[in-house]
Amino acid sequence: MTEYIFLDDIKDEVLKCTQNDVDEGNNYIARMAFRLGVSAADIVVPTPIIIKRMGVIYACYNRALNTVGTDPTVTIDGSRSEDIYNIKRKTYLDELRRLENEVTVEDFTGRRKAGGGAINLLRT
Repeated sequence: MTEYIFLDDIKDEVLKCTQNDVDEGNNYIARMAFRLGVSAADIVVPTPIIIKRMGVIYACYNRALNTVGTDPTVTIDGSRSEDIYNIKRKTYLDELRRLENEVTVEDFTGRRKAGGGAINLLRT
């Protein structure tokens, strides 16, 4: 498997991401590239920052998703009732969706598509 992100890339102080989460992030990058018609060989090395960010976000989302329900600081008496891992899961999912809508083939390859549109202007 190609590695686009590494455990050292993850800076979340609450989540305890593992190599498995990093592997999931790398798989996610490969799936996104495939979805956009980009082969693994065409992904720029070093990995472009937006692609790396997407992989890190997915790794953190994966860890948060797998950790929901284990927050020992949640209390029933109302002082703190929401699981921190669920909050992080939602936050990472929102950011992941934003990046998915923003990322392009060019972000993976570093190359702009040849050609482009032309605008014909007509003077009257």
